Amino acid sequence: MNIPSLVKVLLAFGLILFLNQTRIQFWLSLFIGTIILGIWTRLGLTTILKVIGKEAVNYPTLALVIVITEILILSNLMKSSGQLDRIVESFQGVFRSVKAVSASLPALIGLLPMPGGALFSAPMMESAVSEADLSPERKTIINYWFRHPWEFWWPLYPGILLAAGLLEVRLEYLMAAQFPICLLHLAVGTFFLLGPVHGETLFTGDARAKRRAFLRETLPISLVILTVVITALVSLLIQSISGKPFSFPQYSSIVFGLLVSIIWVKTANRIPSRNLARSVFNRGMLPMIFLIFGIMAFRGILIESRAVQDIQLELARFHIPPLLVIAILPFLSGIVTGISFGFVGASFPVVIALVQEMGGNMLSWGILAFGFGYAGMMLSPIHLCFALTRDHFQSRWGGNYRYLIPPLFIVLAGSITMSLLAAWAAG
Repeated sequence: MNIPSLVKVLLAFGLILFLNQTRIQFWLSLFIGTIILGIWTRLGLTTILKVIGKEAVNYPTLALVIVITEILILSNLMKSSGQLDRIVESFQGVFRSVKAVSASLPALIGLLPMPGGALFSAPMMESAVSEADLSPERKTIINYWFRHPWEFWWPLYPGILLAAGLLEVRLEYLMAAQFPICLLHLAVGTFFLLGPVHGETLFTGDARAKRRAFLRETLPISLVILTVVITALVSLLIQSISGKPFSFPQYSSIVFGLLVSIIWVKTANRIPSRNLARSVFNRGMLPMIFLIFGIMAFRGILIESRAVQDIQLELARFHIPPLLVIAILPFLSGIVTGISFGFVGASFPVVIALVQEMGGNMLSWGILAFGFGYAGMMLSPIHLCFALTRDHFQSRWGGNYRYLIPPLFIVLAGSITMSLLAAWAAG
């Protein structure tokens, strides 16, 4: 019997989640699911191993490993030196409620398009809500949810940049159209997730001094953001002078910015070199690195097997209306890739071809497609932030989805509404 590619991919996801529920580490579950999917898609064991090996040594994977390693080192150093606690304490001079602090910390980190950045904010958020009786699942989704509202419009994220380029609409128009969805994301997250988080901060003293302390203690984060911005400006300057397209290698600005921050934290906190070595060789480091390799291997098998293209053909073969295809393709691509750049790159070429055939408004359909892709990305178990945050809090997948799905459904409804408004405004 010829099993549809969509069914194969969904079964592979189900197998990965089932294995993880049996206490097999998630990275190992991913590798097992990857090999099974490769066999189901008739790649052959030799081809599967070649793809896994290729994905393990290519530049994006290795760069991602370096970024995640640096995040873990920086997070460990800031935690062991007490700087994470000082950030939380100083944050109380800016926001006086525990509820505001627990949401604002991951949102602050979220301004930086750092792969796996939720792992950086997780220990800070956990410290902020330490007095609240919250389940690991609620902590996971609070950190995960408030890490991602900016992806709808923040121009440092590559997904929104690629979407504007493929849709051939002005970036500022797409940003303006999606900014209200970002606000909705923050609002529904506050309503659904922060209800049990009560209490005022125990702050007493000079609020102005606390704000100055906050700026000083968050300097490592500011340094990374500043590095990314300066690198982007330098790229534009070189491009304008040379008249040729130019960009630094992917992740290079974040790698450099994190390195600068690590050096600053070590120096400012007078951390001994032996403590730095402990952070580098922390026993939690290897599972995180293997998790990245597993995710990239899974994506590599999907690409090699042409599963996404087969799914597109299957949808067309069953005469599914273009409207549903424009919604379903980004959603499935979001689940499969777990990243905004991935679902935009995988699905938007097909979406654009359908819109051109129908003669619809590109901005309106683009908002709709991005909203469904975002929903799929947020639900994806291979979304790096989701996987890393779940691993940090040791939460259950089922409980995580119970908290995630209701607010996500409302945000998706907001994307549909903004799509209709954009179509109406276009006449």
